[in-house]
Amino acid sequence: MKNHVKLYDDITIKNRDLLKGLRHHKDIDVAYYYNGSVFGKTKDGLQIIFDIFDDISYRIECERTKDVNNENESVKCLDCQNVAQPYDCTTVTECGRHEECYTRKEITDDGNIYYNVGCKDEQVCRAMTPFGKRDKSKRATTICDKCCNSDLCNLQSLCGSKDLVLGSGETICFACNHGITASQTCNKITLCPQDQQCNSLGDNSNDCTGTRCCSQQLCNTKCDNTAGHTTTMQIQTNAAQTTPFSSTMSTTTSIPVTTHQEKHTTQRHITNSKY
Repeated sequence: MKNHVKLYDDITIKNRDLLKGLRHHKDIDVAYYYNGSVFGKTKDGLQIIFDIFDDISYRIECERTKDVNNENESVKCLDCQNVAQPYDCTTVTECGRHEECYTRKEITDDGNIYYNVGCKDEQVCRAMTPFGKRDKSKRATTICDKCCNSDLCNLQSLCGSKDLVLGSGETICFACNHGITASQTCNKITLCPQDQQCNSLGDNSNDCTGTRCCSQQLCNTKCDNTAGHTTTMQIQTNAAQTTPFSSTMSTTTSIPVTTHQEKHTTQRHITNSKY
């Protein structure tokens, strides 16, 4: 491996920009055709250079992510309006330093129940008296307003919302287009099926497949298990088991263990979608 690293250093110092351009070619044959022979006399040699380049790029991005983690102490929360259940929301937002996650349950004049989830100032959370509060613009009445202060704690169980139930082998992952950097936090989540895992590429892109894979919930923003901080969450599975998992996310990612609301079990899943 040391010889490979030295080969990488000797060849790429003067050709770094060219290497970056070639790396965007998914097919090694195409990359080799477009000046790839500069880095390796054979396609196998070029692949070795690419593998080392990917590893170095990934580690550099991880260090940047750690710096962001040290600067940010805010929580991440689901952020959607008028969803049937909080787990129907696939958008995550990073709250301000003095904000918490919240879940609001509303009933409309025609009897439909919806949930709003997002961030709320912690002082407002302490002073909330929501019952019977009416929103004339939406013709709805708030019947519950609850806050919590751990990452994605408004995913389930607040205000009588139903628990998320994962099928066997299903994994919740961050899902963003290629090119997301440490300073551009991914704000979309998706449900990967049993035969897929979370993935994080060298440029900190997120998806269900790829070169850096992990099988824990929301694990595809962590770097070698060192970035962020780790807590534990419990999610129901369809085998009537409670599955604890840990998550270390790139800005702040603690996931709550319990809430103070009664839990209900459901087979409803987060929509499997790509962003």
